[in-house]
Amino acid sequence: MTTEDTNQAPGSTSLSTLYTGTGAQRYHAISAWDNSEIDTILEFLNEPVSPSLTDLRVLELASGSGRVTLPLAKAGYRVLATDLSSDMLGILDQRLRESEARNENLSRLIETRQANMASFSFPEQFRAVCIPTVSITLLSPADRRACLSCVRDHLAPGGSLIVSTDLVPTDKPKTMTVQLAPSISLTEELDPAAGLRRTTLEWGEERYVSDLQILPPSVLSAELSELGMRTVFQRSHTSEALPGHANVILGVVLP
Repeated sequence: MTTEDTNQAPGSTSLSTLYTGTGAQRYHAISAWDNSEIDTILEFLNEPVSPSLTDLRVLELASGSGRVTLPLAKAGYRVLATDLSSDMLGILDQRLRESEARNENLSRLIETRQANMASFSFPEQFRAVCIPTVSITLLSPADRRACLSCVRDHLAPGGSLIVSTDLVPTDKPKTMTVQLAPSISLTEELDPAAGLRRTTLEWGEERYVSDLQILPPSVLSAELSELGMRTVFQRSHTSEALPGHANVILGVVLP
């Protein structure tokens, strides 16, 4: 991959969303085999827990096409995988059917359901909630607080939240383009003053956009503390593709 760094200001362009229709298929194609975060998520989940939690499920928010869902099930966890995009869930359901053809029996451990991560409600409590792939940054500050409140309300006592965010350079607005393949590139535009960043996937003549919040892990941890949750685990991994960026995973417990 090659990286191009310029000082262009973010523009406002009408583009197709990255998580619906053909955009969902493109997103799956570039993300499905990305193993980042998975070892760290399992490291935290595999910590000893109270016997009262062992039979409960893991709730995954913004599961997408199952990049993290399938490894969780392969590790033996029962997962309720949710996403707002029916197209992303459709890809996950297809992957589950393919796993059955390989006799992996993952369908018995995974249930998929469409849900908004800012306003979900389920009639059960969970041993853990997982929000991977920096999906928490898709939400506005108000929706993020609503999401975290829902998480707290759905965790069993002693349960945990695993959530990832990105630590991005905010010293100046800039645009960075990563070439993924000869006709495929990913461009990130930062607007630190507004606390926003935009990623645009260009696939030949197609263009798909995802707008994200800049959310430092310290801010996220403070918001969780205000909700009575305690950060007990943090792992950071420097991005090889985007200079100056780091993926940060927080492990949080509900006393």
